[in-house]
Amino acid sequence: MKKLLVILAVIITFSLTVNAQVSVGIASPDASAMLDVTSTTKGLLTPRMTAAQRAAISSPATGLIVYQTDGATGFYYYTGAAWVVLINGTDALPAVNGSAVTNLNASNLASGTVPTARLGSGTASSATYLRGDGTWSTPATGGSGLSDFGYVYEFATIADATVVGGADVPFSNNGPLTNTNHTAGTTTITVNTAGSYKVDYSINITAGIGSAIAVAVNGTVDASTNITCLVASGHISGTAIFPLAAGDVLTLRNNSATPLTLNLAPGIGAQFNMIKLD
Repeated sequence: MKKLLVILAVIITFSLTVNAQVSVGIASPDASAMLDVTSTTKGLLTPRMTAAQRAAISSPATGLIVYQTDGATGFYYYTGAAWVVLINGTDALPAVNGSAVTNLNASNLASGTVPTARLGSGTASSATYLRGDGTWSTPATGGSGLSDFGYVYEFATIADATVVGGADVPFSNNGPLTNTNHTAGTTTITVNTAGSYKVDYSINITAGIGSAIAVAVNGTVDASTNITCLVASGHISGTAIFPLAAGDVLTLRNNSATPLTLNLAPGIGAQFNMIKLD
């Protein structure tokens, strides 16, 4: 009889090992479930404990779930690194530092009454945007297009049409100027704001083959802007991008020893256009 009981115990143990699914209230558990509890009159009761008791659990397994009965009550699960609340029995978010988070309840969000100060630091307005670091900031261009640009041009006369080697090209007229300074009839253009600028420059000549034009910053020619005039007459142009500091002075220079003669008015003799990119 004892041998028979031992054999039955071994068979039962083997059976439980092979079929590890458990069902309560139903004959056959769902194939996808290790534990299938079925009832229409009763619920599943998880372990209940205080916050201190939860914190005292030694080496909690990742995914472990308990119900906390004091403090911020609710279901908590262990992530493998910390306990995280699942739900606290209301539609409100759990309070952090008093009302700092609680005021973001669904009713407030739905009505659009969440104060902008709770979304980020700084001043919120139609001209600012919320950055990823939680601060309200003004776009580099002020949110209204280009902020720094300038356009000047030369209507050459017989008196100033010839630009000798090493001299700067004069510009008789101003187009639009924003945060850029130029006095009509002079050679210098000054920027007021630091940044990266795109500069387009050109001349129309009637003489001066072998001469060259280049942009000078604070009196020093930028070698990357040098354009050689390979024709006796025609249009010569270039484009460059500069990092400029506030107060930098730009000129368009005859970067050669050969004089050049600008096209006379009413045609355009020279143009200089600059736009701040950032």
